[in-house]
Amino acid sequence: MQQRSEETRSRILGSAIKLFSARGFNAASVADICEDAGISKGAFYHHFESKQALFLALLDVWLQTIDNAIEASKDKTVPETFMLITEAFPFIFETAGEGLPMFLEFWLQASRDEKIWQASIAPIVVIRNISPR
Repeated sequence: MQQRSEETRSRILGSAIKLFSARGFNAASVADICEDAGISKGAFYHHFESKQALFLALLDVWLQTIDNAIEASKDKTVPETFMLITEAFPFIFETAGEGLPMFLEFWLQASRDEKIWQASIAPIVVIRNISPR
């Protein structure tokens, strides 16, 4: 039962990324996401209280990736950290085609919604609180 629930949640997230990237947050409706994911609205609302909550969950996944990178670099020297960042650029650009529209949608919505803005700047707050070496 739990595996089925996780699969449904994953399908919702995948459909949301696809539709938010293609249409934008405002134009992609819950009904569109449900249809693309092959689920009912009841299943959607079982996992997410609103479209904004779904969007924030996607943002959280993206921010967690950033947090993981920050955490991984805590024990490294500044030159080692810069080398890691440099090595990551080819991967970032190779995958940007698929993820770039969603990244831009995060920032567009952050400029319009205070809750999303606060979630978006959370990694900056973390970075500012890291003590210099």
